Amino acid sequence: MERCCDGGAYLALRRRPGALYILALGIIGQTSLVDTFAHLHTPFHISLIRATYGVIFGAIFSLLYLGTWNVLEYLWNRLSPSSERKVSSKEAMQ
Repeated sequence: MERCCDGGAYLALRRRPGALYILALGIIGQTSLVDTFAHLHTPFHISLIRATYGVIFGAIFSLLYLGTWNVLEYLWNRLSPSSERKVSSKEAMQ
């Protein structure tokens, strides 16, 4: 179940401190996917269905997570008192 790998990579690229924990959960999901196909007693089509469901639900979960993260980050920057200083300092750099 690759639920958090995409979200962790996205946040790691944006240099967010908690991204490594989310990326670690995604690595566990990737390992689970490989382990699914390592069981020879499970029919291949069952493993394929499980992997497909994992990718689909993982993508949905990641998109919902990232959308929520971006909305909360926007609101935090918009409503926090220190956001005015951040905006003015960014404008001063330009």
